[in-house]
Amino acid sequence: MASQRLTSELLVQATSGGCGWLAEQAAQGRILADYVSLRRLAWAHLFGIISGETSEDWVKALEVGRKRYNGLLEDYRRESNVKALDPNVCNPLARNSDNPFNKMQANDELLKEIWKDVERTFPEVEMLSSADSRKMLQRLLFHWCRATNPAKAACDSYRQGMN
Repeated sequence: MASQRLTSELLVQATSGGCGWLAEQAAQGRILADYVSLRRLAWAHLFGIISGETSEDWVKALEVGRKRYNGLLEDYRRESNVKALDPNVCNPLARNSDNPFNKMQANDELLKEIWKDVERTFPEVEMLSSADSRKMLQRLLFHWCRATNPAKAACDSYRQGMN
């Protein structure tokens, strides 16, 4: 059953088999061949984004993950909005350890560090060679690093080759 499109038949098969079935197909290499259209679901399961055996469980888990990601984006926007912060604390010359400019500088360093890897990530694969997909991968790795290790120094939360 070599299918490039997600058909209702294939979706029924995946949801009836659950996450265990997806993991088994991935382990057998069938996600790369027969079930390419299920690759996104398989990765979501393997990364722990979705769990459970029903599509309803998957939808709930995806909603929780999206809310968490949106929260990360909002936190980043809030701490990057220097106009809303106290100018006595938030200025490039302040030596205060709570100075948001220090965090912004660390974020810029982290983005640059991640970009070094993103540029080298399978440049021969069309999907990963477009500017949009590269920026998306950079954002994903950036927010993942900030969420899992909110260190001040980029070198503390990301290592070359993590992607």
